[in-house]
Amino acid sequence: METTQVLALSAVLPTTYKTLQVKGRDAHPLPWPGHEQLARAHASAFAEEVVAVGIPRELADSFFSHNRYATFAFTPSEIYDQTPGPTSGLPVGESQ
Repeated sequence: METTQVLALSAVLPTTYKTLQVKGRDAHPLPWPGHEQLARAHASAFAEEVVAVGIPRELADSFFSHNRYATFAFTPSEIYDQTPGPTSGLPVGESQ
């Protein structure tokens, strides 16, 4: 990203397998004092989600680089549904 300012983000809700892929441009670090507390809360909530689908807690906690958080701003340019099923890979809003 340091040379291209291009960013790709995948987001999943484990209990439903709903997954989105967002591609973007103009990515740059964003100072956000205090974001660590919000990131820790998100990591904790995500761990609860993966534990609910059968992942052992010790593995769930390893999905995050604790104490190494960063924030970025970017302009989304493409959003894809990556949820398993017939619409996987399609742009969001486009039907099969």
